[in-house]
Amino acid sequence: MAGAKEAAAARYKELEADFDLVRSDLWPSLRAPYVQAISDASAEGLEAQFLRAGFLGETACRRLAAEVTKILGSAPPGEVLTRALAAVFPEPAFPACWERAFLDLPEVARIARASEAVAAAEAALKQPSVPSPPPAEPDSADHPPGMVLVPGGRVELGPWTGWVSDLKSNKALRENIQGFFIDVHEVTNASYLAFLSSVAKSSPLWSELPVGFTRDADGKLAIPEKSENLPVRGVSLEMAEAFAQSVGKRLPTEDEWEKAARGEDSRPYPWGPDFKDGAANIRETGLGTSVPVGSFPDDRSPYGVFDLAGNVPEITASLDGRRPVRGKLKATDSVILRGGSFEDGKDSAVTTYRWVLPALSRSEIAGFRCVLSERAFKRPAK
Repeated sequence: MAGAKEAAAARYKELEADFDLVRSDLWPSLRAPYVQAISDASAEGLEAQFLRAGFLGETACRRLAAEVTKILGSAPPGEVLTRALAAVFPEPAFPACWERAFLDLPEVARIARASEAVAAAEAALKQPSVPSPPPAEPDSADHPPGMVLVPGGRVELGPWTGWVSDLKSNKALRENIQGFFIDVHEVTNASYLAFLSSVAKSSPLWSELPVGFTRDADGKLAIPEKSENLPVRGVSLEMAEAFAQSVGKRLPTEDEWEKAARGEDSRPYPWGPDFKDGAANIRETGLGTSVPVGSFPDDRSPYGVFDLAGNVPEITASLDGRRPVRGKLKATDSVILRGGSFEDGKDSAVTTYRWVLPALSRSEIAGFRCVLSERAFKRPAK
């Protein structure tokens, strides 16, 4: 381990200098010219740019494009985006979403790569190795393998944070939820690889590969070495639903997800009432990437479900407006994601945080887990 630490220290020193150089010389000169270039684009062109920013629904992008178009010429170029975002999204988290659009620029990609490498090297110094996932819970005839029971009953939901503009009301409410089993861990690369290996070449899913997956000329699938226990990410709602159906399960509704995270006492975090430094794989932890499922023992709900506050946000079976996923998806539909991620801050780690993603697209950081209705599980006769 000492050798690894020394290597990380050397890499950190090398990258820190490169990152500071790139950041100081390049970043200040990028933002103003890029914003100025926007002034020559049509509203439709702006909308396409904003859609690439991630976690902004089509309707929101249209509103943002219209706001930018309206204030162009009346505000300094460097303030156009800031003012538009403040007008459309009062939450302070949304400007960070816009920054993702800048990653399409080669120069900014250089900054991002240097920044990520510095963060990874720095994390290696603080935490030379990611803890191994805890041993799997022993199988029991009382529940499906790898799942735990979330008992049915009335539960308090909301009020919500994050994406809330689709809600008619953002007041706490009590709902009756039927009992269900939920995966202890997020679906892993290994599990999704096994599923995708059985998909026919004629299926649209054949060519839809998650992050890190490759397929050679002979059609053979592969994932990076030592990534088997990482949560699969970069999947769409359709991809997640197909996997769930293949194993006789389904995706959780956002209400079910919230019940599994909050428990009977409606706690703000899976582990309790207060935020705890280092409890989950979020931006403040500094790892900068997803880690093997279950690597953070404190990120565990009262029912024993891991990684609900961090690692990757999870796709649910709920659309914007708290609508269930039914029938064919429309281009205007947006799917709700729940849970924090390695890329986002502690505000996203609360059990009431909501994300939104165009339902026909996918995000590179989004993963999922599955559930099974309690009444659908056939317990063996005693």
